[in-house]
Amino acid sequence: VGVMNAEAGNYDAAITSFRQALFLQPKNFKVLEMLAQVYLETDQLLLALQAAEAAVQENERWKEGLQTLARCQREVGEVHLAQESFEKALRLDPESDELREELLEAQALVSELEEKKKRQMAELQLASTESEQEVHRCVYHLCHRAHS
Repeated sequence: VGVMNAEAGNYDAAITSFRQALFLQPKNFKVLEMLAQVYLETDQLLLALQAAEAAVQENERWKEGLQTLARCQREVGEVHLAQESFEKALRLDPESDELREELLEAQALVSELEEKKKRQMAELQLASTESEQEVHRCVYHLCHRAHS
């Protein structure tokens, strides 16, 4: 029922169905992963991340769970963790073009953050006022946090 509701775009009903299923089987990694997907679809990113983490905790060798976890990590800005999760998923299914493409996107985001960090550090050195320096320090630390 949850899958049908999700496919029909009835996300609230899908969430209710998946949560009811988890009440009966709280460690069902497939239901946890599907719930994570619906939360992602509805921009409930932290709930999506929690559900995906729980799914992977129950079955860390399931490609779909790792892929959903990676997507959640990417969406909350944890791009380095997303890259690692995509790499794990790709090791489980090395023939997957979809995973390879998503891994390349995550790697590009990690590289972009590294470049931003370098630019902010250079601009910090050139900043003439304390306010400008503080802005560059903040952006640098945000980029560093997303990369770590």
